[in-house]
Amino acid sequence: YPPPGGPPVAQSHLPPSSYQGAYPPAAPGGPAYPPAPQQGGYTQQGGPPPDSQREKFYQCFGPHPQDASGLSKVLQKLGLTLPVSVCGLLLRMHDFDRTGTMNFNEFMSVHQFILSVRDSFASVDTDSNGVLTLRELQQALSINGFSLDNVALGTLMESFDPERKGHLDLPAFVGLAAFLSSARGLFNQMDPHGQGQITVNFNQFCWLVGHLR
Repeated sequence: YPPPGGPPVAQSHLPPSSYQGAYPPAAPGGPAYPPAPQQGGYTQQGGPPPDSQREKFYQCFGPHPQDASGLSKVLQKLGLTLPVSVCGLLLRMHDFDRTGTMNFNEFMSVHQFILSVRDSFASVDTDSNGVLTLRELQQALSINGFSLDNVALGTLMESFDPERKGHLDLPAFVGLAAFLSSARGLFNQMDPHGQGQITVNFNQFCWLVGHLR
């Protein structure tokens, strides 16, 4: 996944009580974030958090770089439970120095990404029930520049809704957002002229899939 041009400036009728603490609810009716120039869709926005908030995050993060498992534990301390696989995607998206681990500044970029995804979730969760139906999911993706056909959308819904509940909560939506952001970045890397389609051999296919795990 190509670097998005260096770390951004450290940039929400949110649902579930499981996503509190570091991530307070967004103001209702706020607009979804704009498409990213390079990644499209889920991008960072806003200004840096207050020093007091950064200190809280630093205490949770610690002085040493974190791998995907460590990132998962840090986010859990802050009130968001994500599987290690999703944290691996987030790490690759924000590993600006390409070390394979995440430093604190890169973590703050992840934090801003999560806040922006939460804003998008809130903007389409109009009944404030803390989950997105397939229709709401389609709306959220469309707002952020992802136009998927019914087959692709249904497959993603099943992938991030393994219990077949028919909806996605916020952690699942964060995972889907990370997947789509990574997928678009990889696709654009293979489609430098913006033709909207690519041809890959088996080795390239394995490389793409490996980066999306």
